[in-house]
Parts: sequence; C-alpha cells; structure tokens
Amino acid sequence: MNAKGRILGFVPGTNNSRLRFLRIAGPIYLLISFFLTPGAFSICLFYSITGLPCPGCGMTRSIHYLMHGDVIHSLQYHFFGWIVFLLCVYGTVTLFSDRACRFFEKWEPRAQRFAIPALLLLAVYGAVRILALYSPWFSSTSSVTGGWFASFDEPGFFRFLLGSLFRSGSF
Repeated sequence: MNAKGRILGFVPGTNNSRLRFLRIAGPIYLLISFFLTPGAFSICLFYSITGLPCPGCGMTRSIHYLMHGDVIHSLQYHFFGWIVFLLCVYGTVTLFSDRACRFFEKWEPRAQRFAIPALLLLAVYGAVRILALYSPWFSSTSSVTGGWFASFDEPGFFRFLLGSLFRSGSF
C-alpha cells in the first residue's frame, strides 16, 4: 500500500476483511457465472449427496441468466440471485472507487443486523422450494407452483465426475 492508502496505485485500500473478501470473490463469481454452461452439473455438496437443492442452489445459474438478460429464468432458478449479483457488482466497483469503498465501510456495520433475518428467509425459501418441487401435494404443472421454480435435474458433481471417468474408459 502506498502513502495514499492505495494498492498497486489504483485500488483503494481497506482494513475491512469482509470488503477485501467481496473484492476478490465478487468478480471471480461473476466471471464463473457468466461463462458457466447451465445444466452441465451442480457443484453443490448438499445436492450431490442428498439429491435435494440446498437453499443456495441455483444461485450461480440465476446470476448467469440475469447477466445474459433472461430475468424470468433467473428468478425461477433462485429468487434472491439478483441481490447476490448486486453485491458482487458492488464489490467489483469498490476495486476502482474510493467513494464506494468508504460507503461500504460506513454502512456495513449497520447492515450486519439484517444478516440473521436474511439467512432465515433464505432457509424458508429453500424449504418452500423443496416442498414445491418434490412433495406429492404439488406437481410441476400445478397452478400453485407451475413455473415458479426451475427443476434441478442435472447430475450432482460426484455423479458427473464418476460418469465422466467411467465413460472415458480410464478405468
């Protein structure tokens, strides 16, 4: 860091560990989401083990579709994908804007009080989605749930990996 508190001469410096994480993870996640081919396989460990989507499943696909302009599919894969997208974009903006960096440092302690309610809301969303997709009371063509949630029918990461290894004739 130089005398002005900048890293490499252009990145505003910060002592906030959450902002440092967001600055690294945000742009990487946006790039992965943009170039990912939806439906190839799921990297979620919970989904790979249980076959059920976790409360965060579909987030990467949601952001992928949002970045490609398909808002309907984005909301079907995960309703809260747009919030994570905005956080990642904001984390990327703080790499270049001292003003955005200071704004984050000012408001982040106040925003922390919403973390627990947000996690509870995410858990409720995940439970409702599992009930809507997998319960016998609702079908995918039901007027109650039809079209609200995208189904998760791609293989989990372990099944994809094992299927790829055995198909290639390696074993």
